[in-house]
Amino acid sequence: MSIAPVRDAATVLLLRGEAPFEVFLVKRTSKAAFMANAMVFPGGRVDAEDASDALAARCDVDRAEAATRLGMDDGAVALALLVAAARETFEEAGVLLARRRDGTPLAFDDPAEAAHFGAQRDALNAGTLRFGALLHAADLTLALDALRFQSRWITPPIESRRFDARFFAVRAPAGQRPLHEGSETVASTWLSPAAAVSAYGAGEVELAPPTLRILMELAALRTAEAALAHRAAPPPPTSPSPPARATSFTCCCRAIRPTIHRARRATASSCGAGAGCPRGGATDSASAPVPPPGTPPGTAPAAPSASLSPCPPARIPP
Repeated sequence: MSIAPVRDAATVLLLRGEAPFEVFLVKRTSKAAFMANAMVFPGGRVDAEDASDALAARCDVDRAEAATRLGMDDGAVALALLVAAARETFEEAGVLLARRRDGTPLAFDDPAEAAHFGAQRDALNAGTLRFGALLHAADLTLALDALRFQSRWITPPIESRRFDARFFAVRAPAGQRPLHEGSETVASTWLSPAAAVSAYGAGEVELAPPTLRILMELAALRTAEAALAHRAAPPPPTSPSPPARATSFTCCCRAIRPTIHRARRATASSCGAGAGCPRGGATDSASAPVPPPGTPPGTAPAAPSASLSPCPPARIPP
């Protein structure tokens, strides 16, 4: 069996409030080929246009700075990841991380302007408008300097669709109201990280493994500023190939297929009583623990792609 190629992707955590702060989550449709029904952060794969010179000219960071920020050797790829993060946030959440010519953040306080950009978003999702053309027509500059690296996850080789996804955090711009787009994502909500982990533990929501792991890390942080700062240093360059044991997520002394953990109230009890599991289950000693705040980012990327500490319910659906 051949292993699917890995594609670059970018995901964004929109934050609001301070203590406690909240994170914006969208629910993927049941028809999605990847992570159906899961609550996730807005994001998606990098497109060819994201690396274009035209879009690079519309950014407030250049390729060299992007490479430094992401700890990468290839500045074109690094900047394309940041551009994709902004584009996907607009496509999936309706939030455009951009500034006007005079440097003021873009806001949709004017209903007519909100309707205009809503129509632009629909055209972008329909494939009848390119992101670069949208920015050029409105004379906007992407506000990429506000994005803060959070984590990096690589889909295990067992999956038919694989992504090398970088996760970024940013404060939601004032004057813009995030909302799911209604096709690929069918619902959306704001939740504090602790509330999201609790809802997962109660079987009220489904969370993709990376989403759960990141939310568990953020739940240990008190403020949005701490969330934005706790991965302040750039990650070191890493191979796009995950470690050999990344063919499964290890949990509760057993290996499970790396799929979405689906909660069932009837089987909410798990296989143990470990304090680190949102469902009360024990954590395998071979699994990577949730890094504490302030952990050097060089230790973060490899562990999530190799294993997942939180325990799913005892019964795992096929």
